[in-house]
Amino acid sequence: MEDRNNRQSADKTVQEKERAWLAGMIDADGSISVVKHSGKRNRIRKLAPTINITTICITTSEYLHDLLTRLGIGHYITFRKFRDGHSQNAWTVMITGYKRVSSFLPL
Repeated sequence: MEDRNNRQSADKTVQEKERAWLAGMIDADGSISVVKHSGKRNRIRKLAPTINITTICITTSEYLHDLLTRLGIGHYITFRKFRDGHSQNAWTVMITGYKRVSSFLPL
């Protein structure tokens, strides 16, 4: 119940235009997939839904982080530095796992 109340108060701080922007980011620079993970202990394979948004702009990745934090959605940010001289560095914002993705989808 407490989680639901926190979620409702977080929803009030995120405006409709921010939700639309987030949907556009997933549509343009993101993906929704199911990733197969293998456990280390017993080698049981698990499926995990994942939402990834990749950007070359640090400002965009910081805004995504702020927006998802205000929504109360757990996420990770990874950085990939390309050394080949042809590709640009990139940040990927990941929402991984059933609980996190299912809390994101109603938006």
